Amino acid sequence: MKDQQPRPSTGDLVTAWLVYALAVGIGVFATWIAPFTVMFTDGCSYHECREWLVPWSLGVTFVGVGSTLLVAGVMIVVAGRRGRPPFMWAMTALGGVLISACGGLALMNAAASDPRPDLGRQSTQIEAALERMPGVQHASTGTGLSFSAVIVLTQEASAEQAKAVVQTFRDQVAGPEFHSWDIDIQVRRGDTGGSFRAGKAGLDSAAERVARWLALRATFPGYEVDWIYHTGYRGKTGDIGVGDISLNLLSENDFNAVGEAYGRLAREFPDLSTARWEVKPSERGTGFLQANGRYPNELELSVWNRLNVDQHTPHSVRMTTGSAIIEQLDSSRPNDAELLAEQHLPIVAELGAPIRYTAARDLSGTFGENPTAPLNITIGGCTSRAYPPSPAEQTLAERYEKC
Repeated sequence: MKDQQPRPSTGDLVTAWLVYALAVGIGVFATWIAPFTVMFTDGCSYHECREWLVPWSLGVTFVGVGSTLLVAGVMIVVAGRRGRPPFMWAMTALGGVLISACGGLALMNAAASDPRPDLGRQSTQIEAALERMPGVQHASTGTGLSFSAVIVLTQEASAEQAKAVVQTFRDQVAGPEFHSWDIDIQVRRGDTGGSFRAGKAGLDSAAERVARWLALRATFPGYEVDWIYHTGYRGKTGDIGVGDISLNLLSENDFNAVGEAYGRLAREFPDLSTARWEVKPSERGTGFLQANGRYPNELELSVWNRLNVDQHTPHSVRMTTGSAIIEQLDSSRPNDAELLAEQHLPIVAELGAPIRYTAARDLSGTFGENPTAPLNITIGGCTSRAYPPSPAEQTLAERYEKC
C-alpha cells in the first residue's frame, strides 16, 4: 500500500487563501485604476508620441493579473487535494499580481520623463495675459508635442490688436525655459472658420503675417482662409515663401471663382505670391488649383477653365501649376478615362513644360490593362511604369511623351 501524504492542515489552507484573497484585492484594484492612470499620468499630457504604449501597458496589467490569479487559484486547489503545501502558490499569486501591476505602470510611464522644463506656471500666466488683451475673446495654451496657444479674436478685433496679441505671445515665450520646446500659435476669429498658424521659426514675423491674414479674410469674405506659417502642422513645413495659404469657397461650387480669386490675389496681394497656394470650390471632391511659389499665369488659368467647363464626361480637376493635373471622373463607364484624355491632353500640352497628367475614376486603382484603370501620361517627359500600359495609354504615350 502506498504511503499516504499528509494533507495540509486547515490553518495552512486558510493562510494560503487569505494571501490569495489579498492578491485578488490588489489585482482588482490594479485593473480598475489602470485606465485612470493612463488618462491622468503626466506622460499622457505632453507625450502624444507614446500613446502606442497604452494598449501594451494595459495588456500587461490585465493579462498578467488575470492569468496569474487563474493559474495560482487552480494550483492552490490541486495542491490541497494532493497533500502538497499550498502556501507557495498563494505567494506566487501575490508576487505575480504585484509584478504585473508594477510592470504595466512602468511601461505606461516609459516615456513620461521629459528633459524639457515643466511649463504649468508659465502656461497659466500666458493665458491670463492674453485673455486681458483688447480684441481677444478667448485664449488657451497647452503642452503636447509643442507648447501651443489658441487665440480666438472677437469679430471686431482690428489688425493692430491681432498683431499685439502675437507680439505678446512671442515675448512671453522668449525665456530660456522655452528654448527646448517647439512653439506655435493659432489665431482664429469667432465668426467663421479658418485660422492663421505660426511656428517657432516664424514668430518674429508672425505679427505682420496675421495682419495680412485678416486682410485676406476681409477681401474674400466668402472664403475660409487658412494660413500655415513655419510650422509642421498637417505635415507641412511652411518653409517656402510665406507658408501655405488656402482659400476654400464656402457658398458656391464655381470653378470660375477660383480663377477670379487668383486674379484678385495677383492684383491686391503681390507680396504673398511666394506662398504655396490652394484655392478650391466649396464641395468636397470638386478639385482645386494649387500654385507653389507664384500665382498661376493667364495660360494656366485658361487651361483650368477649359478643363472644368467641358463636362461631357463628368469630372473634377486637381491642378498643380507647373507639375501635375489630375482629372477624377464621376463615371464608371469603361474607357471614359481614355476619352477624357483624348479631349484634354491637347489643352494640357499647351502648358509646354513636362506635366504629369492622370485621368481616373479611382485614383488608387490598379494601373495597366483595365478599362477603368487610371491613365498616366507625362507630357514632354517620360513616365516610369511598373506595369504594362494599356493599348490606349501606350498610344497616347507615343504621341505626347519623350523617352
